[in-house]
Amino acid sequence: MSRILRHTTRCILWMLLAPLSIAWAQEEETIPMSEVTDAGTQYADGIQVYDRFNERIGGDSLRYCNGRLCDGWVEDYHSNGKLKHRGYYAQGRLISVYFNYYESGQLEREFHTKGDNASEMTSYYSDGQVHSKIRYKNGEPLEWEEYYSNGKLEFQEVNHRSFEYHIVNKFFYESGLPQSEMVLVDKKKLIFDKREYYSDGKVQLEGQVRYSKDVSDYVKVGTWKAFDEKGAMVSEDQYDNDGRLKSKP
Repeated sequence: MSRILRHTTRCILWMLLAPLSIAWAQEEETIPMSEVTDAGTQYADGIQVYDRFNERIGGDSLRYCNGRLCDGWVEDYHSNGKLKHRGYYAQGRLISVYFNYYESGQLEREFHTKGDNASEMTSYYSDGQVHSKIRYKNGEPLEWEEYYSNGKLEFQEVNHRSFEYHIVNKFFYESGLPQSEMVLVDKKKLIFDKREYYSDGKVQLEGQVRYSKDVSDYVKVGTWKAFDEKGAMVSEDQYDNDGRLKSKP
């Protein structure tokens, strides 16, 4: 008799709590309408509100449409009536392809899958200039480029497929001149050439680093030289293979 009573009690509690759980999930996971129809301040970094539903780039949220997980093509509109988002959903997640648009109608970003574990996203400034290009693998950026609004390259990063270390890591001034760079030159020893530059293109600092798996970071090795703005060397230091500065004789 007690087993029947316990079972009945559990059923009653489930019926009472289930609607609350469903409502809570929908409230937490559904995009607020203000974010869907109002541009607000999203344009500082683009329309990123939908990326949370894209598992391919690390999103972990689900989207509901009329109380159910979204399936198929879904469209959202700006308050001026122009298309803001068009994406293909499956069980509440964005899959395969989606597009976001500025209020002007200009494409803001586009996402496409390129196989089981690969995908690409390109974002644009409001004038149509490319803002960023990212190639993903297993939800992580494998190759990443960002551009200034004048079209000049601002940042370039190429990661090793293990995502432990970079193959290329470069930053640029808005003029297009290099600001810093780190490039893999010895794949076996994981040695990189590294340089930092003044805004006029002259070298400020140069040397080599080694990626240390022991500390999961890059350490200085060998000879490092520093230069003033006129190009004259102002210091020279030596580092051992573990990144320790050698004492000068």
